[in-house]
This record gives sequence, structure tokens and C-alpha cells, in this order.
Amino acid sequence: MLQTIDGKTVYVVDLEEIPELPVHGENPIEMAYAFALNDAITRGTIIHPGKYGIKIDFLTQHYDIYRIDEPLAVEGARTIKSL
Repeated sequence: MLQTIDGKTVYVVDLEEIPELPVHGENPIEMAYAFALNDAITRGTIIHPGKYGIKIDFLTQHYDIYRIDEPLAVEGARTIKSL
């Protein structure tokens, strides 16, 4: 699901565990995000379960991965950190 966090629009994935690869998408947009997720896991950018945001520049196919932190004490308060 696309969400805007700290001014960045990212596709949010909530990984309860690191998925078996390859991850697949059902349409071209999901396939692009699945490719980025597969690549980030394979390269070791994502090594722990958690919430991540994926931002893709569809012109260059460059992607950025962000870890999403949600403080327990403040409902709805989220921050995003580049990995």
C-alpha cells in the first residue's frame, strides 16, 4: 500500500519474517516493487523482519529502501530512515 511518511511516498511492506525468494507481484507495478524487495533482501539491505518503505523512480528503475519506525507510545507517529 502506498503511504506518505515524512514527506516521502513509499510502498509499505510489513515483514513478520523474511520471505522466501523470489517474491512475486500480480501486475507491473507490484512486480517492480517485488523486484526491489527481492534485490534488497538478496543484497543484505533488509536482513530483519519489520516495516519497510520502498520508493521507486520508475524512469531510472532506481529504488530506495527505508525502515519505518513506529513508536509504541504515540499512536500514528512514524518516522522513516534510509537504509
